[in-house]
Amino acid sequence: MPRDHPLTRLRVVRPADIAPDPLIGSGPQTRYGDIVQRALASGPEPIRVSTVVRFTPVACAMVRAGAGVAVVDEFVLTAGPDPS
Repeated sequence: MPRDHPLTRLRVVRPADIAPDPLIGSGPQTRYGDIVQRALASGPEPIRVSTVVRFTPVACAMVRAGAGVAVVDEFVLTAGPDPS
């Protein structure tokens, strides 16, 4: 999420917290995308990915551009503040 997004104030972000925003993520055909989509579907109102990308750095770039929020793995973030 962008640094100034209201979700940054939350200690824990739950699927329902993400629901109002467009979600950028991997498709269910990838292992990571499948895991994320299952987690998002476990809430009372399933959340669907609105934009599917192939690579996590692309999702991060789209978030920075204001296209929505993304659930990304921590490994891409260890590459530095700008993984794209």
